[in-house]
Amino acid sequence: DGFEAKIVTPLIRGLADKKNENELNHNFRVKAKAAISEYENYVVEETNKTSKTEGHFALISDVIVKTNNEKILAFDHYLLNIVGSSSTKHEFYTFLRDSGKLVTLKELLKKQPNYVQKISKYIRTEMKRINNKENGMFWVERGSQDEFKKIKEDQNFYINDEGSLVVCFDKYEVAAGAQGSPEFIIPTKITGVIL
Repeated sequence: DGFEAKIVTPLIRGLADKKNENELNHNFRVKAKAAISEYENYVVEETNKTSKTEGHFALISDVIVKTNNEKILAFDHYLLNIVGSSSTKHEFYTFLRDSGKLVTLKELLKKQPNYVQKISKYIRTEMKRINNKENGMFWVERGSQDEFKKIKEDQNFYINDEGSLVVCFDKYEVAAGAQGSPEFIIPTKITGVIL
């Protein structure tokens, strides 16, 4: 019938801060219910149309573990929406194993007061390089409406197995859809040693 859904709800256990753990799990459940409701509403709307269209709708919410080692647990909780083309929204979570703490980019880079500017400059340079060498489609042209200027203070990120910061963007956030959901590994010469 052209409709498909897969909704996976993460469940966090073992955090030292039980209040934070309960809040995270509650938010995951709320988001799962919202995704289910979105899917059900779309299906009802489409099946009630008098003129049936030959289309496909898929809504997939799942988890990809990015890092799982003795220091870090990091995962991507994403929502993929497919109707003709697709869009993907990501939420990355990075936990410190020793404390069970969910860390923010600002906390992680507290020794780097200008981290937004430094990381943004590196990413802009990489985007331009990819555009020139690999026919990339990043929005870095000066004056363009969607020009990428800088990361957000709370930009999506995770720490990879090598201990490097990986800055992440949603599909269409900084480039044409063909670039997918870009990720940039930031060298330690910019971030310093994180862990």
